[in-house]
Amino acid sequence: APLMAWAVPPDAATEHVQARLVSSQASVAAGQRFTVALEQTIKPHWHTYWKNPGDSGQATSLDWSGTQAGPLQWPTPSIQ
Repeated sequence: APLMAWAVPPDAATEHVQARLVSSQASVAAGQRFTVALEQTIKPHWHTYWKNPGDSGQATSLDWSGTQAGPLQWPTPSIQ
């Protein structure tokens, strides 16, 4: 299925990292469960942190307040 993409707020992007939310669902009915993924396009030689900030930095986080979102899932990152 084609991915639907939504831009994230401007403060979630930098000159080195562009982020967007993607889903295979174009629309959903009230109460329907679906998955949304955070996709990051990162310039060469730059990085972001996963759920673990490591020795320094800040872990990636999403604020889903005001929604009925379930717990975040953390699949292993991949380089494409």
